[in-house]
Amino acid sequence: MRQMLIPFLAAVGLNVLIFVVLRISQSANPNLPERGSDIPGTIQPFLYVQDYWTMTWGNLIGLTLVDASFFRMLATGLVSGVEWIVLVAVAIVCALVFGKMNSRDEYKNDYAFPRPGEASGSAVVMLINFGVHVAIALLVVWNLFAHSLAGTPVMWFAAIGAVIYAACFAIDAMSGNFDPKRPIRT
Repeated sequence: MRQMLIPFLAAVGLNVLIFVVLRISQSANPNLPERGSDIPGTIQPFLYVQDYWTMTWGNLIGLTLVDASFFRMLATGLVSGVEWIVLVAVAIVCALVFGKMNSRDEYKNDYAFPRPGEASGSAVVMLINFGVHVAIALLVVWNLFAHSLAGTPVMWFAAIGAVIYAACFAIDAMSGNFDPKRPIRT
């Protein structure tokens, strides 16, 4: 487990930095509606980054563990040049697709996309974070099988991180955080 200490500390630093940048960019936006106020035309609350389980506990604990596995793979030379190219391509495509999904009229506005079609500074950070983490998670899963890492600390960190993130995703989904915008019917 000692071989995971440096990758784990690097992952902690990365995810804390992402969260701090998200909070700062959110706070720096004077045009955001008040946290928890109704989204115009709905009775749904306007959510800030700290209202999402996936963006708080999911990122800070779950993705930190997955990232630690990725950083360990980097340190041991398990990530090839081709895998880097695929990682970057997947990250870009995922960020663009997720951004397109979140800029639709049906999307429930939040800190990242406060109005339909409008992306805040936080959206840029969130989309990069999303795309990179999807790509890292896929690469970790691929490498777990490609390099027979079953039973290793890399596998356990990634598995525990995935379970934590999945639990946070489920809580967000059940709480309505991911619901589409529901206009008030008059």
